[in-house]
Amino acid sequence: IFSNFFRIIGSDVSKNSLVLKKGERIKHFSLGVLAMLGKTNILVYKRPSIGVISIGNYICEPKEKLAPGKIRDANRFTLINLLKNYRYKSNDCGIAKDNPDAIKQALEQSFTRNDVIITNSSMGEVDMLKRVLVEDFQATIHFSRVNMKPGKYTTFATLMYNETCG
Repeated sequence: IFSNFFRIIGSDVSKNSLVLKKGERIKHFSLGVLAMLGKTNILVYKRPSIGVISIGNYICEPKEKLAPGKIRDANRFTLINLLKNYRYKSNDCGIAKDNPDAIKQALEQSFTRNDVIITNSSMGEVDMLKRVLVEDFQATIHFSRVNMKPGKYTTFATLMYNETCG
């Protein structure tokens, strides 16, 4: 009966047993197990940082006075806080005017501090974002339309960014 209150040395974890699976999210109890095993340095995946940019000449900041033909930027703040709700590191990358130079500059600034960029805008006569992504950053466009409203003109692109050559 007395032995029911004691554990044999080394019985917490069997030798060569798996205590954490690859890709498993590390939580408070996981840290306790790692500490118990004397593991103070482990390899982990970096949580991606995600930048959010709004694009449009008609978009203004929520604190600005609303002029005729303008709308307040609600999407950017919604996306940023949605990402935070899911524990992603999100960064507000502001509003870019709807012209190639402004879009390129906003993307370049965002690429230096983010792993992923989400842009939101309306679809004008010409999709300047796709043009800038392909011509200035050699991006690969994987798709550029989905069967959904709103959101029909959703584009997904990937690229490797190098600060020295854009």
